[in-house]
Amino acid sequence: MKIGVISDGQAESLALGEIIKKISSRYSIMGRVLYSNIQPKSTPDQIAKSASSNIDILSSKGVDKVVVILDHEDRNDCPIDFANRIKKSLSQTASVEIDVVIKIRTFENWLISDPDGISQMKSRFGNERQLRKKVEPNKADSITKAEEELNSIIKKKNYHKRQDSKQILKSCDPYRMAKNSRSFRKFLRSLGDPAYSTQSKAP
Repeated sequence: MKIGVISDGQAESLALGEIIKKISSRYSIMGRVLYSNIQPKSTPDQIAKSASSNIDILSSKGVDKVVVILDHEDRNDCPIDFANRIKKSLSQTASVEIDVVIKIRTFENWLISDPDGISQMKSRFGNERQLRKKVEPNKADSITKAEEELNSIIKKKNYHKRQDSKQILKSCDPYRMAKNSRSFRKFLRSLGDPAYSTQSKAP
């Protein structure tokens, strides 16, 4: 099986390749993540429309499955129900298998899920112990303002979504991230990682 990934964020599309290449999938995963201008507050049908052209592109490249990822942000609905409604809308027109992963709450929640990785960036971040207390064990998805957490431990200027996210994922380990983020575990499961082939609820 060949898998392609579509993201709702430009930073994610540039950075996620750094962590995907570290994942031990049973399948072949395209390293380049495609960006679709998906607005998380949109309806499932609107999201499907935004992602459809990139699904067609991936299909033309021989992909058997497409994983679409997007932020949940501050939506009030159940993320599982939201993902299932999007998947249903996408599957109505897609010629490939579709899976949907909702980032709880944002991409930055995934970035803070590996304090050990962040601690390696000594010239950029400090006081990762403060972050560690908040995200371990298995609490990264519960942080309501993950970007602010990054800014609170940054040494110079402010967190830069594109530049910092790529460097963070270069330092991070997907299985340390998985210990602290259930939504990231769902991403691993969708990509065919054997460690989460049967479930992603527990680390």
